[in-house]
Amino acid sequence: MKAFITRHRKLLIAGILIAAALGVFFYAAARLRKAGQELTEAINQPETALVERRTLVNTISATGKVTGMEEKEVTVHLSGIDVESVNVEVGDYVQAGDLICMLSTEDIEQNLEDARASLNASSERSQLDISAAERSLQEAQQVRNIDAERADQDAASAWEDYQDALSGLQDAEKAYNDAKTASSEAKKAYEEYQGSASVSSGDAEGAVLLLRYNSAMQTESACKTAYDSASTAADTRLDAYYQQVRAKDDSARNNETTVNTRSDSLTTARLSASTSGLTSEQQIRQYEKQLEQCTVSAPISGIITAVNVDPGDVYNGSILATIENADALQVSAQIDEYDIGKIKEGQSVVIRTNGTGEEELSGKVTWIAPKATEGGAEVTYEVLVSIETENELLKLDMTAKLNIILEESENVLTVPYASVQEDENGEYYVEAVTADGQTRRIAVTKGLESDYYTEVSGSEIEEGMEVIVPRTENTGTTLQELLESQGAMGGF
Repeated sequence: MKAFITRHRKLLIAGILIAAALGVFFYAAARLRKAGQELTEAINQPETALVERRTLVNTISATGKVTGMEEKEVTVHLSGIDVESVNVEVGDYVQAGDLICMLSTEDIEQNLEDARASLNASSERSQLDISAAERSLQEAQQVRNIDAERADQDAASAWEDYQDALSGLQDAEKAYNDAKTASSEAKKAYEEYQGSASVSSGDAEGAVLLLRYNSAMQTESACKTAYDSASTAADTRLDAYYQQVRAKDDSARNNETTVNTRSDSLTTARLSASTSGLTSEQQIRQYEKQLEQCTVSAPISGIITAVNVDPGDVYNGSILATIENADALQVSAQIDEYDIGKIKEGQSVVIRTNGTGEEELSGKVTWIAPKATEGGAEVTYEVLVSIETENELLKLDMTAKLNIILEESENVLTVPYASVQEDENGEYYVEAVTADGQTRRIAVTKGLESDYYTEVSGSEIEEGMEVIVPRTENTGTTLQELLESQGAMGGF
């Protein structure tokens, strides 16, 4: 026996050690199974919670950056101008109106001088043109008046000549009528005498009557010729009068046209004078404005956050400097397209920053972008939130965490979200634990919901009640199931 033990000493020792290890393992496994059973029983016990009063809020979270409420990019409408001096550095605080930088005025001053000289020359030329046009108009007016006076005189003289001719015609007509009467009477006397019985050959009385008749005929013929001549003269004088009247009218029209033309020329000269220097005047105003712009001042009070030029640079219209008003701060944040429709101006916001620690700062939504931010992979919209709580630790560009409050209910009865259940009729209820450990259903109406709690109300629900919180699918796993899911534990 001793010899057997001696020969198999190592094997026996190994067996003893294995037996001891198995004993320890089975003891530990028994203890573990017992503890698992106890833990499983504890796990399977229904979870409960109390009906408590809370203030519930429904929020949207976002992360943004602290910026100035007002930011101004300092720029002027100039190009190709040398920068003479820069009077600020990044981090400087400036008041509105403080000097930012000076731009060279040399070229602009020369341009201004040239424009003023051009304006003076243009004004002198315009005045000469106006004077010449005024003289021309005065001459035309004088010619018109003189010609009108002469035409009136000529027409009056022609009318007088016509009146004289008309008077002569009337006299000639009377003489002609008288001659015709005398001729008719002489003819009648002669014819009566010839028909009488006393007529004899070679009678002297008949010869006298015939002579008288012939003389009356000759007189009538002469008066007829004089009458015709007087009539022709009257017609000629009347035509001459009408020609004078027409000539007067033609002269008046021509002279009036000339006067109007000269008047229009004067008006044109005056208009040209009023506009000829317009370009130079505009240039002068432009150069004067440019001279003012060469002295670049701060448009607002704030901190210089960027300076983009140095003395000696050629300025070409870019941003000279950037000023942010650090006295009034805000947060700029991006909200995704799924939540932006819930955001409204005026909503309260809780703000936290790393620089201010756990302090909650108050804010309000002040602006919502009407269109999405360009360049991002996701569709987001910029939202600006004013910071209404003063804190000297706040700095520009700090990261800010936002909770935008969509809804808020103060001092309302609440239960865990999972404790509110829905029956087959779509009515909501909770299971309240009675004094004897039983449960009963209590009808409730749901209100505002947060991530974990739900507002409830109803005729039977009361503060301090204990309600069942049903387990979700994951909370029903037993310890044994957890152990078995590990597989390798002990190999059994």
